[in-house]
Amino acid sequence: MNTRSQHVFFNQLARNAGWVIDWSQIPGDVFAHARTLAIVQDHSGLDALLRPNLVTVQDAEQHDRLMGLLDEHAQGFTTRQSTRDPALLDHELDAAREHRRTLPPPDAFGHDDSPGSGRSGPSLGR
Repeated sequence: MNTRSQHVFFNQLARNAGWVIDWSQIPGDVFAHARTLAIVQDHSGLDALLRPNLVTVQDAEQHDRLMGLLDEHAQGFTTRQSTRDPALLDHELDAAREHRRTLPPPDAFGHDDSPGSGRSGPSLGR
């Protein structure tokens, strides 16, 4: 099995369990070595590489959506648009400030991991 089909296999396996693997955080040569060791000796290397880089499917989809929006907005910052009335801009900024005042403060990581939130850490043992 070549490296690409192995990545496809691991991606499908993770996705079926509700996770996405962030391959950008896993060096390819280290993964290849861990994969070989898992076949002949010990799977702990794969676990050590994969577990910290699992992202819930929901978080990954949200991330992808947000990255797309960021790209669109970045283009808007570099493209000169028609001049807008400063009073209208002030009004929109005040509305954003008021909306922010109504939001609960985020936890230290910016998301809700409280009991009952339906979120839990990644686990390969499920």
